[in-house]
Amino acid sequence: MKSLYLLRHAEAARGRATDEDFDCPLLPRGRAAAERLSETMAAEGIRPELVICSGARRARETWEILSERLSAEDGEPIILETLDDLYLATMTQLLTVLRAAPGDTESVLMIGHNPGLQQFAGRLAGPDSEDGALQKLRKGLPGGGFVVLSLEGVDWARIKPGSARLERVLFPADLPVPG
Repeated sequence: MKSLYLLRHAEAARGRATDEDFDCPLLPRGRAAAERLSETMAAEGIRPELVICSGARRARETWEILSERLSAEDGEPIILETLDDLYLATMTQLLTVLRAAPGDTESVLMIGHNPGLQQFAGRLAGPDSEDGALQKLRKGLPGGGFVVLSLEGVDWARIKPGSARLERVLFPADLPVPG
């Protein structure tokens, strides 16, 4: 069974123009949320083999925070692909990128932006998806929102709408606060 993880970059400052928006850094609360997500992922054994990350600064910074904890789990490196094309990518563009993932890769994490990422998750979700996760996804995908999908008997090259099972949706507010 293959696992697909979708992560909207953590909360970031806002730019006024497109160039400024691409280079917006994470806010301190976005950094803290990414750190909490990395702790949750590590505790649950979620460690993708391949990370496909938007080239936007806030997406790269989100991955940098996650990678500090996830990369240290064992000696196997996580393969990272940074693609500027993921910046504000549509559902169709995200699907094209995912279909190019190596067939022997069992788990992929895509770090990107809305509205494409939320639409992508919703379109991939098949009829056996968790109702609670579907309802939560329909509310939106905030900065730092994390989606877990599973694919049984589906190769990345043949993935299509409705072929995944939406397992879970986590918002930053769902993550434990250190204390």
